Amino acid sequence: MPASFAEVLLPVEPVRLEPANDRRSMTSQENREVGLEPTRARALFRGQLPRDRESCLRQLSCFYEISELIAEHGAELGAVLQGAAEILQRSWQDPQRTAVRIVLRDRQFTAGCFGETPRKWSVPLRVRNERSGTIEVCCGGAYADARQPGAEDQEQSLLESVALRLGKTIERIEAEEALRAAHENLEQRIRQRTAKLAEANAALRDQIDRHRRTERALARSESKLRRLILNMPDFVVVVDREGIIQFANRGIGPMSAEQLVGDSGFRFMVPGSRERCEQALQRAVETGQVQNVECLDVFGIVLQCRVVPLEGGEGREQAMVICTDVTEHQRNEELLRQQRDLSVALNSITDLYQALDRCCQAALEAIGMDAAGIYLVQQDGGLELVVHRGVSEKFVEVVGHFAPDAPLVRMARGSHALFFGPDDLGEPVATAVAAEGIRGAAVVPIHHDGQWLACLVLASRTLEQIPAPARRAVEAIAASVGGAIARIRAEEALRQSEETWRALVNAPTESALLIETDGTIVTLNETAARRLGHDPSEMIGRCLYDFFPEPLAQSRRAVNERVIRSGRAVRAEDNRDGRTYEAHIYPVYDAEGRVIRLAIYAQDVTEQRRAQDKLWAEQQLLRRLFELQEKERKLVSHEIHDGFVQEVVGAQMLLDAAVAALESRPEDVPGHLRGAREMLARGLAEARRMISELRPLIIDEGGLVEAINYLAARENEMGRIHVDVDCRLQLERIDPIFEGTIFRIIQESLNNAKRHSHSPRVTIRLEETDDQTRLEVADQGVGFRLEEIPEDRFGIRGILERSRLFGGRATIHTAPGQGTRVIVQLPLAEMTQADLCDE
Repeated sequence: MPASFAEVLLPVEPVRLEPANDRRSMTSQENREVGLEPTRARALFRGQLPRDRESCLRQLSCFYEISELIAEHGAELGAVLQGAAEILQRSWQDPQRTAVRIVLRDRQFTAGCFGETPRKWSVPLRVRNERSGTIEVCCGGAYADARQPGAEDQEQSLLESVALRLGKTIERIEAEEALRAAHENLEQRIRQRTAKLAEANAALRDQIDRHRRTERALARSESKLRRLILNMPDFVVVVDREGIIQFANRGIGPMSAEQLVGDSGFRFMVPGSRERCEQALQRAVETGQVQNVECLDVFGIVLQCRVVPLEGGEGREQAMVICTDVTEHQRNEELLRQQRDLSVALNSITDLYQALDRCCQAALEAIGMDAAGIYLVQQDGGLELVVHRGVSEKFVEVVGHFAPDAPLVRMARGSHALFFGPDDLGEPVATAVAAEGIRGAAVVPIHHDGQWLACLVLASRTLEQIPAPARRAVEAIAASVGGAIARIRAEEALRQSEETWRALVNAPTESALLIETDGTIVTLNETAARRLGHDPSEMIGRCLYDFFPEPLAQSRRAVNERVIRSGRAVRAEDNRDGRTYEAHIYPVYDAEGRVIRLAIYAQDVTEQRRAQDKLWAEQQLLRRLFELQEKERKLVSHEIHDGFVQEVVGAQMLLDAAVAALESRPEDVPGHLRGAREMLARGLAEARRMISELRPLIIDEGGLVEAINYLAARENEMGRIHVDVDCRLQLERIDPIFEGTIFRIIQESLNNAKRHSHSPRVTIRLEETDDQTRLEVADQGVGFRLEEIPEDRFGIRGILERSRLFGGRATIHTAPGQGTRVIVQLPLAEMTQADLCDE
């Protein structure tokens, strides 16, 4: 067996190689890099191992290229492994049919198309004595040196040597990369630490700058605060725990601020207040909380003290006391309270004189005057004293009234209060004022909305002028008096107006309501309440729709909402309890034009609607009567033209022929005359028939009963229907108009019975009672339903309307299969009055 390739990979002295294929010579340093043992190399190229010469040269070249590859400084691991795979492929016996794969952990580096072949070499790749991958070579062709003993072992030895060098190289490169990463990490940490130090340094500089600015601002604030404390209107002192003044912003009374320092602040307080101030100071120092206390000083000033605890110098506890003068404030609060009580009292008083008396009392209590009075302005411009306090009746008799030109009136017409003495009023008022002991007085005008209403007069027996603080209170009381006078007068006028309005609203028969948009009743008149069946006081404040049935309430609500949306008045009509009501709904607007209420006026139009319906019905009846009259005229004209006129014309023609035949043919004259006579006879019969149809002469000659009997006899002769007559009239004759009306009703009833009833018998009964005439026409026919009669049929409607026109009443009793009865009742008084008028 030849020596393995690993045996010759040792450091040797320089040797020169001269391969036949002109491969370059290698120095001993190069051999040292690839690990070639010199003795083996010399033996190889001197013929001792002639057959593996080419193979050794190829392997040495492969090792040399790999050594150059891994010797590059800073080479990337992936590039080294990929280059090693490509070098191994090129250095193999048949590069075209050889593929190399280097696997390192989860990474692969290949050269050629690697696949499974029968000839395959594989060696492990160890890094730090741990298997981390493999080097694999596959060859697809026949091995040329197969006959050379140990050839495949030499290839295996080459792969192992390469794997060994690559493992060391991988370990070196990974160590370099780790070192490089650690170096970069260290540099990054140094940079981050440097940046943090820079930020901290900048923050420290900013903090120092802010601290300096704060110190400067604090110094300025302290200076401003000192100036503010020195110039503020309140008295500010700093005291220690025992009350010794350490600082004062100003003096008290005759003592300056410098004189107060070192003195006790408690000695300026009256007994009672002193103890409260000592207790407040001790609590503030002990608890560290602000204390408030009210006290009175020796000068009569009411002070509101605020004790603020401080930390004094040298560990001593101090407090700052801020004293506010609230004397005027309390006096003003008392005046405001009195004014508020006065306003509340005036709002509940409705009597004018009682309100004015209450104002006099309030004025005296507010300013401590001795007497007061209120004058009301009269229509002539004079003043009349209505209420007074603190003066005698004798004095009131003198000053109870002032003419328009009196001095007091001239002073009271101004806009501000005026002060005067007794000499300013003239005699005899001045004498009365002096006798009353009054030294000074003031007149305060009372106005409201620019109108002069009254004046307030105040008097004092000790003071010559009203104190300045009390003047504002007097003017405020005067303003309250003006408002009370205006309000009470307005309420009185409003009451009178409401009474007048209620009288006017309750007088008509229309319903009047005022409701909110949601239906709440604001007010209504008695007519509306009576129609809804309630008392007005019970309905105000309730919803209007609650007083109607649900369907009608929904209809009313829909109409009202339409008015609210459109802002326009609407007329509506509804039926309730058999009555018809017409309502007019009007919108009520506010100042911005929005609908806020609805005014509803409703009236009962039942009788009006009935009268309109009656008038319309009568108009329709009259129109139908005219149509019937015109129809009867046309019928009469046609009957006259087709009957009577034809007979007369024929008779005239025969008479003309007879006259013409007297000379030429005398024998024909008798025949013409007989024909003419027959035609005239038929024409006369036709004329009598038409007269009987229009108004039988027998009515005028024999009366109504004979006419009825005649009509029944003629119907019986015709044989179409049998008519029975039962007449029991006590009056022989009645008004011709009533006779014609009754005859027409009977005639129309018989015609209807003949046409529609199919009855063999009709009964006519005419009788007279105490105050009316009763007619009944009855048949035994098929009957009918009244509601099925068309409106354009005038037969039955004519019977009903004829009866109504003469003050009577007609009723139709019928049903299918039960026959028909027509009953007509006419007042007997109308018939007799008509007879008297005719007579």
